[in-house]
Amino acid sequence: MSTWPAERVAAQRGLPGLPDIRSAGAVAIVPGGPHAQFPDMPRNTILADGAQFIGDWIREGVDYVNLPRRRAE
Repeated sequence: MSTWPAERVAAQRGLPGLPDIRSAGAVAIVPGGPHAQFPDMPRNTILADGAQFIGDWIREGVDYVNLPRRRAE
């Protein structure tokens, strides 16, 4: 469900013969989680402020927001 960079998604939108493409952008990552260790993961995906993250992704043009699920304790 997540895709990045935004330019990759934008390049696929509206091409003849392809379906309508929707994207959540990059997934929100919990600080200290395993995905935060991936070397190519965008640093701005590490969730410090949920409202800021969602606002940034909306401005980037995502179609929906993909948030991490809190682990049961």
